[in-house]
Parts: sequence; C-alpha cells; structure tokens
Amino acid sequence: RKDIKKNFSLDYILGLWQGTPLRLAFGEQPIVDPQPIGDEIWDWVCELTMASPSLAGENPGLIGSLYEASLLINHKKNHGIFYTPENIATYMASDVLGTFKSGNEQQDFRILDPACGSGSLLNAVYDQIVARSGELSPSEKEAQHRQLLETCLRGVDRDPIACLVTRLILTLKGNQYVKPLGIFCGDILTEELVAVQSVDVVIGNPPYVGHKEIQAEYMKELKNRYAEV
Repeated sequence: RKDIKKNFSLDYILGLWQGTPLRLAFGEQPIVDPQPIGDEIWDWVCELTMASPSLAGENPGLIGSLYEASLLINHKKNHGIFYTPENIATYMASDVLGTFKSGNEQQDFRILDPACGSGSLLNAVYDQIVARSGELSPSEKEAQHRQLLETCLRGVDRDPIACLVTRLILTLKGNQYVKPLGIFCGDILTEELVAVQSVDVVIGNPPYVGHKEIQAEYMKELKNRYAEV
C-alpha cells in the first residue's frame, strides 16, 4: 500500500480503469515531481479501487473531481482557480450546443476552453453531444469519439497536471485509446497556442485573480499585448 501511494499516478488509474496495463504514454513530458496525495484523498482512492477491480461504467469526470479536491485552498486562491460545478458545466454545454441546428453540426464544430482546468466543461460538451446523437453502432461511436478528441474539443491550461487529467478524462470516454490532440499546456494570453479563426466557439470559466495580486512583469506583458483593452 505504501509503495502504491508513493508511486500513484494517473497512468495507474487508467490501467485500472481499462483492466489492462497502459502501453501508451499520456503526457508529452513525464511528471518529475508528482503532486502529493493527502490522507483524506488517499482513503477515498483506496475505497474506490478496492471496492471494484475495474472502474468501467463510471463517468471519467470523477477523476477531475478527485484532482480538484486534492488541490490546497491557498493554491486555488493564489492562482484564481475556481472549478465549474457539474450542473453548471452541463447547463453551459447544453446552451452552447443549442445554437447548432443539427447533430451533425455539433460534431463538425471546434470548441475551445482557454482555461480548461481538469476538463469539466469539455467533459460536459462531450456528454451532451453523445446524448444528442441517439443510437449509434459501435463503429459510429468509435468514429465519433475519435473526431471529438482529434478535431472538435480543444483546451488550454497552465497547469500540466490539469492538462493531463483532461486528456485522461476524454480518452476514457471511449473503448479504444485515442490521444486528444487539442489539449495544450501553456498560457492562452501570452503564447500562440491556438491559431486565429481555428475555433468556432469559446466556452470557459476563466481564473479570477485580483489585479493587485498579478505579478508586475506579467501585468506589463499583458498591457503590451492587449493595449486596446
């Protein structure tokens, strides 16, 4: 048990979820310093993993909830992190998809969450699209899953672990491994991560930090880049 806690990783959860060892690396870069897991969170993980040999059938979004719960309050406050509750995420996703006339349109558009965190909004969008698609054959489901992860759903966040969680959640939506190609780690405000006019819709719950708490150099860079606002 101590060994598992020391080496606990999202890859471990993925292998457990799918019932097979993970053969493909999830992130581009390995996490050198993994986030420590508090005893309260660890107890929850133990209860969850020991109660069932496989997590199949569960909504992968719960991994995002696990990560969000593990973050310290001061860390959230200092970085303006306020994660979107599931019911609000579902409402926002439904509202966005309601602007499209047909189910086909919903699968052809490209939607960006510029501060995606652990993927709650992208997870909700995925679920809403699937729910509105009706009955699909296994091959159609696989094609839809691949299209959503490789083309439609895009997200950016400064937290590399949050990006990893988002990729994990989206991948676990399907029965076959598909790498999410649109999840990028970085700062949407200062890095050219998303090409101009490459998305149709932006959905998000941006971080909120009072202007007095923003570092002076970063504030200066933002003022130079966005002088008009």
